[in-house]
Amino acid sequence: MIRSFLFLTLLVVSKSLSAEPVAELGEFSAFPKIDLEELAKGKVVTARSPAMSNARHLSVQACYIVEAPLSKTVELLKHWDAVRHPQLKVYLQGSVSLKPGVDNFTKIATAPANFIEASQKMEPNHFQIGASEAQKFSGVEGEAAIGAVWSKLLAQRATAFVSGGLAKQAPYENGQVRASAEAATMLGEQSKIRARFAGLIAGTPLGGGGITPSLYWDMFEVEGDAHVSLGALYGRANAGGWQGVDINYFATGGFFVHLTFFEFWPVQIGNSAATLVWRGDLLSSASLASLRGVERSGAGTVMMRQLQKGAALFQKDASGER
Repeated sequence: MIRSFLFLTLLVVSKSLSAEPVAELGEFSAFPKIDLEELAKGKVVTARSPAMSNARHLSVQACYIVEAPLSKTVELLKHWDAVRHPQLKVYLQGSVSLKPGVDNFTKIATAPANFIEASQKMEPNHFQIGASEAQKFSGVEGEAAIGAVWSKLLAQRATAFVSGGLAKQAPYENGQVRASAEAATMLGEQSKIRARFAGLIAGTPLGGGGITPSLYWDMFEVEGDAHVSLGALYGRANAGGWQGVDINYFATGGFFVHLTFFEFWPVQIGNSAATLVWRGDLLSSASLASLRGVERSGAGTVMMRQLQKGAALFQKDASGER
């Protein structure tokens, strides 16, 4: 982070940070004006995206500066270990190969006790999985055995995604909610984001495909319970910067689909290379459907606070790797 030399840095920050990224942000994001001096201090600014018509959907945005060159910031995003930060409540995470197999998920056996217990009981609607998938846990006991069943189930889900994207995911809630339809609807109502990332989208399962992803899984907390999600990160260089989209295409709880778009620009803070970051999150979740008025506004506020918390930790880790 910027320390004792902050004042001198701020004297040159307006010249060191290109006006072009700021102008571009104003064209497609919820930030028509960005205070570069505040960002240079490490501040993370957040805002709501335009509201969407489906009550399950919510979108927020964030903008901040990472004190690391663009290439290092991209690499950190690809390999960031959220587990090392307990406040983020991510219990486990792991990479998934492009030919997913059960060996990609062996750490599931070390899941928190409440996840193992919930898997053994398999009460209706606790996990967002199909009846045939839930049946596979009948009579299964012990961490190793539970882990083996989950490993096979998640490997099958990941394999389906690799073979055909979101469209190959089994529907949630007895066929009423499909990951592919949720993603398409959210993107359809965020026209500026969709237009800005059109080239990237075309190379992912959200479009025609073609870009090789980094596949992963993680286990996180949802209202005191542990749940698992599967994701795929896609990225490409563009005009001196970088764009990415993180597609969380399956979760056992917490959400149906979570899309996170990123744009990075190389900038300078004083004499040091840094990265200006914008991210936009589009979330589909059953828990949002019943919220109205103040409660829905509160959900947006909570989501923005979570973005600020995560971004601040990402900034800290990036600064330590300079």
